[in-house]
Amino acid sequence: MCLLRVGDLMTISVRSSLSGPDLYVPAQLIPAPVRNTERHAGSGSGSGTLTTPRRGLVLKLRDALRRHARDLPLTAQDLFLQWFWYLTPVPESRIGFGAGPLTWRRVRAQRRLQRDLHIVFLQCARCRTDLAPITAWAVNANSRRCTASVNAGLERADIVWVYTQDPLRADEVRAIETRIAAAAAPGTPVINPPASYNAYHEPDAFRRLERAGVSVPKHELTEADLGVTQAVYKRLDLQGVAKVGTVYDGPREGYRAFEFVDSRGPDGLYRRYRAHHFVGTSRPSEVFIGPVWNVCNRTMTAIDYSFALTAEERAQIGLIADALSLQYFAVDFVRRAGDGRPFFLDINVYPTIRSPRRNARAIGDYGLWHTFDARRRRGMAEPNGVPVWDEFDAAMVAFAGRRAGTSGDTPPAILEAAG
Repeated sequence: MCLLRVGDLMTISVRSSLSGPDLYVPAQLIPAPVRNTERHAGSGSGSGTLTTPRRGLVLKLRDALRRHARDLPLTAQDLFLQWFWYLTPVPESRIGFGAGPLTWRRVRAQRRLQRDLHIVFLQCARCRTDLAPITAWAVNANSRRCTASVNAGLERADIVWVYTQDPLRADEVRAIETRIAAAAAPGTPVINPPASYNAYHEPDAFRRLERAGVSVPKHELTEADLGVTQAVYKRLDLQGVAKVGTVYDGPREGYRAFEFVDSRGPDGLYRRYRAHHFVGTSRPSEVFIGPVWNVCNRTMTAIDYSFALTAEERAQIGLIADALSLQYFAVDFVRRAGDGRPFFLDINVYPTIRSPRRNARAIGDYGLWHTFDARRRRGMAEPNGVPVWDEFDAAMVAFAGRRAGTSGDTPPAILEAAG
């Protein structure tokens, strides 16, 4: 445990010594005993009570406030560095995205970049998160082929990327389609077009995936499952609301129900695997590990960045993309206890792509960092054997239908793999 000091602000960075350098344990969750999971109670809804839309929003707000309160010292320190980095010994290279002059200066400099392709991330007015700005910042900072902006420059876009909170309302679908048609050049390729943006939220999504050959949990529950089958209920019209685990008690309006899949390892902890897919390329991201069945970034006690996708899992992710007509998403899956068979549970076109502040601090980083950079900043090899931003560039070049061969371009072998 190392005590760091920046100006008058102090923080603690914690690194796990139990499972090697690739496992990072948030300080506030040490130790975390395995809880009784017989009821499979959902995080934020331990009684198994299903949420109304209004209650779902209240729960989201409550969870957000709890996370912000927990990370308040780190957030304050990051804000201090954004404004007064020059008064501290922290190198600029260790300070990521944030709200302050350091980031604003970097963003202004990025606007002058000239590269082969320009990506415009489209974000709806009601979407107030910083995920699109962080992603654009990361693209500009790391790509050799692409520049990016948010809601600006559609007339010069080589790729339009719909990147906003899902699900989209009907009026938002129409507004985005109208905006693209009016401002973008005819034929400009669109990542996650509005017409398919809500595909995972449709009631028949699991059925479509199963027909395409994707391994999904049992979802056509019948009277024979009543009072017997452990089930998970997930809202269809709200993203980010805690899933509810309980014994199946019949269909519920606004929910998808599916059979619970036990993902515990030999240590008794649950694991949820996350991978990212972008235009034909799939890459492992991280494993959330924790004592709660609905392990996620809110309930995890550790994150492992060292896992690799199996050939079967890669193939299944490709089937998901084809079945739902999506070009970019994060997909969460579990490997069933006993036989390791993957079951795909959640598909998110607007995933959280910020590395947790505490994990960044554990390696001496400050501010917000894109999750694509997690391995590189830890000195870890990329599981696909290719730097992630080279993979990204190759995928974007292929999607835009361009091939270039000048000095400094992405190697042809990578382009062929992406194509």
